[in-house]
Amino acid sequence: VRAQLGYSYVGPGYVSLGASSVANDRQEISANTSFSIRTVRLTLGYSGMFDNLLDQKESTNVRNQFRGSAATTVGWWQTQLSMNYLMLNNDAVVDSLAYAFDNFSLTTYQGVVFSRDAIMRQLGVQYTYQTSAKDMRGEASSASYHTANLSGSARLVKQLNLNLSVGLSYRDPEQGNSFVTQVY
Repeated sequence: VRAQLGYSYVGPGYVSLGASSVANDRQEISANTSFSIRTVRLTLGYSGMFDNLLDQKESTNVRNQFRGSAATTVGWWQTQLSMNYLMLNNDAVVDSLAYAFDNFSLTTYQGVVFSRDAIMRQLGVQYTYQTSAKDMRGEASSASYHTANLSGSARLVKQLNLNLSVGLSYRDPEQGNSFVTQVY
């Protein structure tokens, strides 16, 4: 069992001399754990952030993210299932500043790993379902995505492998036209 807890506080007005892009005025917490039950590896995680630590702004931004996955290898077969849920919002009373965004994704991977001496080293297929909803300035919209990828790895010579991936992504927005994207 592995566990990790994190806390970060960067006060308003803080300026980093080494990395000027470091965002200030935020507080973050995180918790992650991973453990095995027989041949299955489970991972769970949470992270949360909010800003406006001294209530000096008109609104407070909040981010919460939940993650989880399960993976196992049985012989030559690898399988993994993972989930991610992200929520972003703020408490602005002015419509032009208010927003809410939710995103959920579920991914599964199935693959076969061959011998290290074989020319074909690995073949896998991955499918992801993703849905998102946003409400910005009083305008709500949502969309769902379906993505499938086929991947493979082959040994060309002793120290050189060829990795290939091909996929299709289908987007179905609540409003507007659906479309398919090819990924190579």
